[in-house]
Amino acid sequence: MIDPRAANDLPLQRPRGDIDLQLCEIWSEVLGRPVQDVSATFTDMGTSSLLAAMAAARIHDRLGVHVDLTTIFRSRTIQALASSIERASGLAAGTRDIPLVANPSRRGLPMSFFQEWRFRADQGRSAPQYTITLGYELQGELRLDAMRDAISELASRHEPLRTNYDITATGAIQQIHPVQAVELPVLDFRGLAEDLRRADALRVLRNAAAQPLDRRTGDVFQPMAARLADDRYLLMLRLDRIAVDGTSCEILESELGMLYACFADGRDVPDPPALQQADWASWQRQLLRTPRLAGAIDFWRRTLDGTRPLLELRLPSGFRSPSVPGLCGRSASRQLGIELSGVIRRRAREAGVTLFMYVLAAVNTFIARLAAQDAVTILSPFANRTRPELERMVGCLAHGVIYRTDLSGAPSFNDVVTRVRDVCLEAWQHQELPISEVARHVRPVSYLTLYDEFHVFCDLIRDQPSLRIARVDVAPADIGTGAAHPSLAILIDDGTEDLGLIMRADADRFDDSALQWCMREFSRLLNAAVREPGQRISRLPPAPDLVRQRFGST
Repeated sequence: MIDPRAANDLPLQRPRGDIDLQLCEIWSEVLGRPVQDVSATFTDMGTSSLLAAMAAARIHDRLGVHVDLTTIFRSRTIQALASSIERASGLAAGTRDIPLVANPSRRGLPMSFFQEWRFRADQGRSAPQYTITLGYELQGELRLDAMRDAISELASRHEPLRTNYDITATGAIQQIHPVQAVELPVLDFRGLAEDLRRADALRVLRNAAAQPLDRRTGDVFQPMAARLADDRYLLMLRLDRIAVDGTSCEILESELGMLYACFADGRDVPDPPALQQADWASWQRQLLRTPRLAGAIDFWRRTLDGTRPLLELRLPSGFRSPSVPGLCGRSASRQLGIELSGVIRRRAREAGVTLFMYVLAAVNTFIARLAAQDAVTILSPFANRTRPELERMVGCLAHGVIYRTDLSGAPSFNDVVTRVRDVCLEAWQHQELPISEVARHVRPVSYLTLYDEFHVFCDLIRDQPSLRIARVDVAPADIGTGAAHPSLAILIDDGTEDLGLIMRADADRFDDSALQWCMREFSRLLNAAVREPGQRISRLPPAPDLVRQRFGST
């Protein structure tokens, strides 16, 4: 990333004190490149909420001061943050007083709050929309024996891949099984005509991926491969969302390549992590028995209206309302273009917000225009890796955070960006209360049906596989089932200079033309908003008349 200060010939301000030096070292670690300018803003440096959480964890470990994400982003620079830390030195470390340690017993450890909620909501079975299917096309000198050993080693290293879940008289528990080999079934399609092999293999793999998982007694980690030629394979890794989250998948991809290389080359594998997800789940339950819980509950009760569904969005009448939503998904994608992508990133830096905040402001504006309402609720995942020992942990640590933004008063788009920034910072300050517990305390009637409400989901992703295998070309393969939540997901792929726009929706509610219309109008809104961010959002597309003409009224 080009330093904007250098591009404008502004002098770099070097660290002067010990705290400056340590903060520069911390940001160099989380960003993966040297940081030497204490006056550069965190958003200029590319600090996302996840990276800020990693930095905050390191600050506590090294400086003994608890710094939350709100303090980091409101400080804006290392220089200002160092001053805040100097003032806060000697204050209590808050949540860090509870140590996160390995439990010597691996029997009867609790599920996390989110896992318990997911298990109860699904009655112990995982439908296809609640599984993660990672697909790869492999071409080259693949060593099947090394791949089998590497997959087994993954399950050996990470307990969630060999765990079952149940509700017993003692509570919601994880049943962690002893280490044993994991089978990698390899289906051979080389006997078919060459032009039929890939299609047939995809059909078989997708059918396997569409089967429900039994969390009580079944396997929550199911690998499978299809051989298309002597040097060509499809590989599927199917995982239950109760066991892993998105960050875990990136870790598993990275480790699978590393372990494959160890077995292929005859090298020793690294030691497994000392802490496992079940240790974190126990720690989380201890944490939420502290006085901090009452403050978080109070915040969410003030922020959300417990008399109404917490997430539900009312769409215009032209969108169908299926009786059983979320069984089939539909998606569309397009690139925004390098020029528009560059302007979006520049506007976010100028506003002093992260790219996620800027995109969330655009999504809020689009939904307000589409649904003709001033209060917009958006759901987004939070990685929840707020300690260094959690950064490489495989498990289900993430949970959803609710962002509710008031767009009344004829604001400009710049005003919306500011409001969204404040909403994000307040939500992040109280994000340790999982969304399941938010629902249980704010609107108990929604506890088990929260995600059944039609809602809008927004996230910033990097849709590039992290799997690297020596002497093998790896490409993504679409083996997903196409199942969908009852939602409209608006995603921005930040994996390349050219931002990608992806929309996924419940196909029973959005036909192809409706989803394409949303793609087109959201792109128009983004373009108009970044070109003239000072204009009122009431002037941005889509126009109310256009919405009514296409979909009717709400």
